[in-house]
Amino acid sequence: MRGELRPLLPYWRPLLAYTIIEVAIPWLLLPVAEQKLPSSLTGLLVAAVPLVGTVLAFARGRCTSWA
Repeated sequence: MRGELRPLLPYWRPLLAYTIIEVAIPWLLLPVAEQKLPSSLTGLLVAAVPLVGTVLAFARGRCTSWA
């Protein structure tokens, strides 16, 4: 209502692509993974995704601090 998201409007396509890659695809593949792996391991792998992304960002020099 305050219009704070309006600056993101030109970037809706990359935002949609990111959402599909990070949310929709893993959500759809989770039942397939649980057929081959224990559900606890599958949950740990899903939970590790943000950590792996952070490590990759630091390794590529895209992130310079934790704050």
